[in-house]
Amino acid sequence: MSDPSRLRRLDTLVDMPLYRISRLLAEAGSLVVRACEGRFGITRREWRLMSYLAPTEGLSPSALSRAAGLDKARTSRTIAALVDKRLAERLALPSDRRHAVVRLTAQGRRIHDELLPLARRINQDVLAVLSDEEVDWLDGVLDRLQAQATAVVAAHDAALPRAQRRQGGARRPIV
Repeated sequence: MSDPSRLRRLDTLVDMPLYRISRLLAEAGSLVVRACEGRFGITRREWRLMSYLAPTEGLSPSALSRAAGLDKARTSRTIAALVDKRLAERLALPSDRRHAVVRLTAQGRRIHDELLPLARRINQDVLAVLSDEEVDWLDGVLDRLQAQATAVVAAHDAALPRAQRRQGGARRPIV
Protein backbone atom coordinates (compact mmCIF):
# COMPACT_ATOMS: atom_id res chain seq x y z
CA MET A 1 0.00 0.00 0.00
CA SER A 2 1.36 3.43 -0.88
CA ASP A 3 1.98 6.16 1.66
CA PRO A 4 -1.01 8.41 2.27
CA SER A 5 -0.69 11.90 0.83
CA ARG A 6 0.36 14.71 3.10
CA LEU A 7 -3.26 15.91 2.96
CA ARG A 8 -4.24 12.64 4.65
CA ARG A 9 -1.37 12.63 7.17
CA LEU A 10 -1.40 16.30 8.17
CA ASP A 11 1.87 15.81 10.03
CA THR A 12 2.86 19.47 10.10
CA LEU A 13 1.29 22.85 9.58
CA VAL A 14 2.64 23.05 6.02
CA ASP A 15 0.70 19.88 5.15
CA MET A 16 -2.65 21.31 6.18
CA PRO A 17 -5.01 22.47 3.43
CA LEU A 18 -6.05 25.67 5.21
CA TYR A 19 -2.41 26.70 5.54
CA ARG A 20 -1.66 25.83 1.93
CA ILE A 21 -4.68 27.78 0.68
CA SER A 22 -3.65 30.69 2.90
CA ARG A 23 -0.16 30.65 1.35
CA LEU A 24 -1.67 30.58 -2.15
CA LEU A 25 -3.80 33.60 -1.28
CA ALA A 26 -0.86 35.41 0.31
CA GLU A 27 1.39 34.81 -2.69
CA ALA A 28 -0.89 35.54 -5.65
CA GLY A 29 -3.27 37.75 -3.69
CA SER A 30 -0.42 40.13 -2.92
CA LEU A 31 -0.57 41.29 -6.54
CA VAL A 32 -4.25 42.18 -6.17
CA VAL A 33 -3.53 43.97 -2.90
CA ARG A 34 -0.73 45.94 -4.56
CA ALA A 35 -3.06 46.97 -7.37
CA CYS A 36 -5.78 47.93 -4.87
CA GLU A 37 -3.52 49.95 -2.61
CA GLY A 38 -0.83 51.25 -4.96
CA ARG A 39 -2.88 52.00 -8.04
CA PHE A 40 -6.37 52.69 -6.73
CA GLY A 41 -5.86 53.72 -3.10
CA ILE A 42 -8.31 51.18 -1.68
CA THR A 43 -7.92 48.34 0.76
CA ARG A 44 -8.56 44.69 0.03
CA ARG A 45 -11.69 44.87 2.21
CA GLU A 46 -12.95 47.93 0.30
CA TRP A 47 -12.37 46.04 -2.97
CA ARG A 48 -14.32 43.11 -1.56
CA LEU A 49 -17.37 45.25 -0.77
CA MET A 50 -17.12 47.06 -4.10
CA SER A 51 -17.17 43.68 -5.84
CA TYR A 52 -20.43 42.76 -4.13
CA LEU A 53 -21.96 46.18 -4.83
CA ALA A 54 -20.96 46.39 -8.50
CA PRO A 55 -23.56 44.01 -9.98
CA THR A 56 -26.39 45.54 -7.91
CA GLU A 57 -28.30 48.80 -7.70
CA GLY A 58 -27.45 48.82 -4.02
CA LEU A 59 -27.54 46.59 -0.95
CA SER A 60 -28.46 47.21 2.65
CA PRO A 61 -25.44 47.21 4.97
CA SER A 62 -26.65 43.98 6.60
CA ALA A 63 -27.12 42.24 3.22
CA LEU A 64 -23.66 43.44 2.19
CA SER A 65 -22.21 42.13 5.45
CA ARG A 66 -23.77 38.68 4.92
CA ALA A 67 -22.73 38.50 1.26
CA ALA A 68 -19.13 39.48 1.98
CA GLY A 69 -18.85 37.27 5.06
CA LEU A 70 -17.86 40.16 7.32
CA ASP A 71 -19.20 41.17 10.70
CA LYS A 72 -21.43 44.23 10.81
CA ALA A 73 -18.86 46.43 12.55
CA ARG A 74 -16.16 45.80 9.93
CA THR A 75 -18.69 46.25 7.16
CA SER A 76 -19.85 49.54 8.66
CA ARG A 77 -16.28 50.86 8.94
CA THR A 78 -15.49 49.79 5.39
CA ILE A 79 -18.67 51.41 4.05
CA ALA A 80 -17.72 54.62 5.88
CA ALA A 81 -14.26 54.54 4.26
CA LEU A 82 -15.78 54.01 0.80
CA VAL A 83 -18.20 56.90 1.38
CA ASP A 84 -15.33 59.13 2.60
CA LYS A 85 -13.42 58.30 -0.60
CA ARG A 86 -16.55 59.05 -2.64
CA LEU A 87 -16.53 55.52 -4.05
CA ALA A 88 -19.88 54.59 -2.54
CA GLU A 89 -22.91 56.39 -1.22
CA ARG A 90 -25.37 55.53 1.49
CA LEU A 91 -28.94 56.39 0.55
CA ALA A 92 -31.81 56.42 3.04
CA LEU A 93 -34.88 54.54 1.84
CA PRO A 94 -37.79 56.91 1.17
CA SER A 95 -40.20 54.43 2.79
CA ASP A 96 -38.18 54.23 6.02
CA ARG A 97 -35.41 56.75 6.57
CA ARG A 98 -33.89 54.55 9.31
CA HIS A 99 -32.84 52.04 6.66
CA ALA A 100 -30.39 52.64 3.85
CA VAL A 101 -28.84 51.04 0.82
CA VAL A 102 -25.23 51.37 -0.21
CA ARG A 103 -24.29 51.66 -3.85
CA LEU A 104 -21.20 52.51 -5.84
CA THR A 105 -20.75 56.00 -7.17
CA ALA A 106 -19.69 56.55 -10.78
CA GLN A 107 -16.08 56.85 -9.57
CA GLY A 108 -16.41 53.64 -7.54
CA ARG A 109 -17.83 51.83 -10.55
CA ARG A 110 -14.95 53.07 -12.74
CA ILE A 111 -12.37 51.77 -10.27
CA HIS A 112 -14.20 48.44 -9.99
CA ASP A 113 -14.42 48.11 -13.77
CA GLU A 114 -10.70 48.84 -14.13
CA LEU A 115 -9.55 46.60 -11.28
CA LEU A 116 -11.72 43.58 -12.10
CA PRO A 117 -9.82 42.66 -15.29
CA LEU A 118 -6.50 42.89 -13.39
CA ALA A 119 -7.77 40.55 -10.66
CA ARG A 120 -9.25 38.24 -13.30
CA ARG A 121 -5.89 38.10 -15.15
CA ILE A 122 -3.97 37.21 -11.98
CA ASN A 123 -6.43 34.40 -11.24
CA GLN A 124 -6.24 33.16 -14.83
CA ASP A 125 -2.46 33.14 -14.63
CA VAL A 126 -2.59 31.04 -11.44
CA LEU A 127 -5.02 28.59 -13.06
CA ALA A 128 -2.95 28.40 -16.26
CA VAL A 129 -1.09 25.30 -15.00
CA LEU A 130 -4.37 23.33 -14.98
CA SER A 131 -6.24 21.78 -17.89
CA ASP A 132 -9.86 22.79 -18.55
CA GLU A 133 -10.99 19.54 -16.91
CA GLU A 134 -8.87 20.22 -13.84
CA VAL A 135 -10.27 23.75 -13.55
CA ASP A 136 -13.83 22.35 -13.70
CA TRP A 137 -12.90 19.73 -11.09
CA LEU A 138 -11.32 22.38 -8.84
CA ASP A 139 -14.43 24.54 -9.13
CA GLY A 140 -16.59 21.71 -7.83
CA VAL A 141 -14.11 20.81 -5.11
CA LEU A 142 -13.94 24.41 -3.89
CA ASP A 143 -17.76 24.53 -3.69
CA ARG A 144 -17.80 21.33 -1.64
CA LEU A 145 -14.99 22.51 0.63
CA GLN A 146 -16.78 25.83 1.23
CA ALA A 147 -20.00 24.02 2.19
CA GLN A 148 -18.06 21.68 4.48
CA ALA A 149 -16.20 24.58 6.09
CA THR A 150 -19.54 26.22 6.90
CA ALA A 151 -20.75 22.97 8.47
CA VAL A 152 -17.51 22.50 10.46
CA VAL A 153 -17.70 26.04 11.83
CA ALA A 154 -21.32 25.51 12.86
CA ALA A 155 -20.39 22.26 14.60
CA HIS A 156 -17.37 23.65 16.49
CA ASP A 157 -18.22 27.33 16.94
CA ALA A 158 -19.66 27.12 20.46
CA ALA A 159 -16.78 24.97 21.75
CA LEU A 160 -14.01 27.45 20.97
CA PRO A 161 -13.53 30.74 22.82
CA ARG A 162 -13.57 33.98 20.89
CA ALA A 163 -10.63 36.39 21.02
CA GLN A 164 -11.25 39.58 22.98
CA ARG A 165 -9.72 41.88 20.38
CA ARG A 166 -11.12 45.04 21.94
CA GLN A 167 -9.08 44.25 25.03
CA GLY A 168 -5.83 44.18 23.08
CA GLY A 169 -5.47 40.56 22.09
CA ALA A 170 -6.66 37.07 22.78
CA ARG A 171 -6.28 37.41 26.58
CA ARG A 172 -5.65 33.74 26.99
CA PRO A 173 -3.59 32.35 29.81
CA ILE A 174 0.04 31.56 29.08
CA VAL A 175 0.65 27.89 29.58
